[in-house]
Amino acid sequence: MARTEDTAQSVIRRILVASSVAAACVLAASAAVGWTTKGEPGLWASLLAFAILVVFSLTTPVVFAVLGHQHLDPKTFIAVVVASWIAKIVIVFVALVLLSRCDFFNHSVFAWSMFSGAVAILAIEAVIILRSRIPIAGLKPKVPPFEQLACLAPSVAIQVVANRVAHFCNRRGSVVPL
Repeated sequence: MARTEDTAQSVIRRILVASSVAAACVLAASAAVGWTTKGEPGLWASLLAFAILVVFSLTTPVVFAVLGHQHLDPKTFIAVVVASWIAKIVIVFVALVLLSRCDFFNHSVFAWSMFSGAVAILAIEAVIILRSRIPIAGLKPKVPPFEQLACLAPSVAIQVVANRVAHFCNRRGSVVPL
């Protein structure tokens, strides 16, 4: 069965849900490990890491989801997204500076919780984006003319020629693997 095309809103929704689940799983695992190994300071570290991770990783998808329903021109949309990103960076930086002076939590559990959560959420976002099928209308793929093929690596030049031959033979974009 063929997959249907995604919309930007459905991709953002999947990112929000999957990232929230991943953050909750990281919280549960880091809280268990932190409590078991370092006691109450380890638990506090995992809770603080979870809070900062949620603020840092879920702010941009939430802004995209909210702004996606508005009919803004692209410049305004990008300005709001960039402003929210800068505000998020400043807030997280200030929180990390203030927390660096505190000693009621374990700093190593905090660092490992942040690292594992960031890796998990970035991996989930990458997989969802790479598997999404959002159509792009009106754009033609840039294929260099035959004269410029000599500048390309041999495998890329062979791929370009194979794609042109396949297209010429009416296969409509079939790709020959390298």
